[in-house]
Amino acid sequence: MATLLQRISQPIADLTSGVLRELRTKYARPTSPAGTDSLVLTEPEDLDRLTTWFWTLIPQSPVVILLPGVESDEAKSWEEQINRLTSDCGCVLGAWFVTGTLLACCILALLAGRTRLWAPSLWQGVGLCVCAGVVGKAIGLFHKMRVLAALARKLKARAVP
Repeated sequence: MATLLQRISQPIADLTSGVLRELRTKYARPTSPAGTDSLVLTEPEDLDRLTTWFWTLIPQSPVVILLPGVESDEAKSWEEQINRLTSDCGCVLGAWFVTGTLLACCILALLAGRTRLWAPSLWQGVGLCVCAGVVGKAIGLFHKMRVLAALARKLKARAVP
């Protein structure tokens, strides 16, 4: 039984490690001049990396902008905006959704005259809060990706090819 399980699991492990290796190679980040692990944007085409789902979902290193045609003060401003967005994971919006759902559940329970807690309504409220958190986080990530794409388009228009 153990050898059958090993024979089945080994190709799956090889496949997943190959996929991860391919993603790391495709989205490899060059090191910045200071030697830190940062995404250095030197060409306008490098901005396309900011709009991928891989970049949006995985925590990333800081962005350093060294594009031609963009002055250093302006580049610092762009870097701050982009780095603030890349560090956002959607949790703030998810927390607001959970808080709003929890308040709505409490208000509806009080309006319905249910002042005692019992298992079905408690679990329904917990389920609604979890769903609200997931929906809020997804909306936060989607919003982050849209804003990053808009910033990348603006910065690409500013950069001299």
